[in-house]
Amino acid sequence: MSQRPLSIFISHPSNVLTDSWPHGDGLIAHAILRRLADRGHTLHVAVPLSALEKPMPGNVHLYPIEARVPHTRDGQNFAYRMEYAVRVRRLFSQLRQKTEIDLIHQLNPVVGGLSMFLYGLGYPVLLGPLWPLLEKSEGNGKGARSWSAKIKDRLLSNQFARADGILSPTPASAARLPGSARVIPFHLGIDTEQFSPDPSARPDKPTILFLANMQTRKGIFVLLSAFERVLEALPTAELLLAGDGEQLNEVRSRIEKSSRPAQIRLLGRVSRPDVAATMRACSLYCLPSFGEPYGMSALEAMACGKPLVVTNEGGLGYLVPDQGCLKVPSRDASALGQALIRILKDDGLQERMGSFNRDHVTRYHRWDRVVEHLEDIYAQLMQQSSQGDVQLVKNRQELAL
Repeated sequence: MSQRPLSIFISHPSNVLTDSWPHGDGLIAHAILRRLADRGHTLHVAVPLSALEKPMPGNVHLYPIEARVPHTRDGQNFAYRMEYAVRVRRLFSQLRQKTEIDLIHQLNPVVGGLSMFLYGLGYPVLLGPLWPLLEKSEGNGKGARSWSAKIKDRLLSNQFARADGILSPTPASAARLPGSARVIPFHLGIDTEQFSPDPSARPDKPTILFLANMQTRKGIFVLLSAFERVLEALPTAELLLAGDGEQLNEVRSRIEKSSRPAQIRLLGRVSRPDVAATMRACSLYCLPSFGEPYGMSALEAMACGKPLVVTNEGGLGYLVPDQGCLKVPSRDASALGQALIRILKDDGLQERMGSFNRDHVTRYHRWDRVVEHLEDIYAQLMQQSSQGDVQLVKNRQELAL
């Protein structure tokens, strides 16, 4: 570490801070906090909800925020956000009387209001990593937006404008920001030892893995339709479906109607320790999402040396390099089937794509590199804040990472 250990106030790590739940934001937040702590930084973390199987290091201090308004896992309750913001400001005021604080960092989701009372206190405020999802629309079904939705928009715009920096993993996330926002390109990390290739786990038949919630927006039903086309070309192919969700029964019904239901296996929810092994047991990973904000499961598959088939939507269009995948339009079962068949029929293509993906991940997404970059951002924010002139990366072309 090239700088002194910092004391960082995490105003919001995620709607759920977890090391075990299938909650992407919470898992990423936990990974970032854990590695910052391992590098000697002290973290004061306001926690809306936590689900931790292992204790955090001693230099990570968790402060549960107990609000009267019910908390929801998606964090969309506007009244809750306002109460949370007030209680977080109160916590911050108490902490800074007892200990030194260097800067404030709100992780994902970057939604309006959560840190609204922490600006103008003389501390740099960093937001993100920011996903490219917009606030949920609230209206009367005819295009009009409710007063609460308009307030959310105003709060979000104000938050972006006043932040000293906004971490952006992809150009898709930067696209939602106003031109005046201080955008900082930022890769997310992955444990390249936990997620690593294992040639001995290669399946003996063409095998597709889908690992996500069983929801329409994840493209599960498009994939089931595409797999019928795959079976026509590759009769021994298998489809592994890992995960659960609100439409699991509908997925089961579709499987029963398949031409070869025995070749579609429902694995259920996969525990975090077993995700890497599940990734290794496929020929390719497929995530035909209608607009994935980032796509951590895609990054995990890349780290395991697998080729991918994804949609060219949202974060996936930028996260997965063209050399390591085939990209198709969303909702297009025919194009998806053709892409799956092309890779499954070509062992050499699988090997080349998988090797490229593994090299890309180890070069750009190793946690040690990611956290070093974050430390550099912290140092720059603090230096420029002390000079009264925070000016970070604003050239959006630099986001083509």
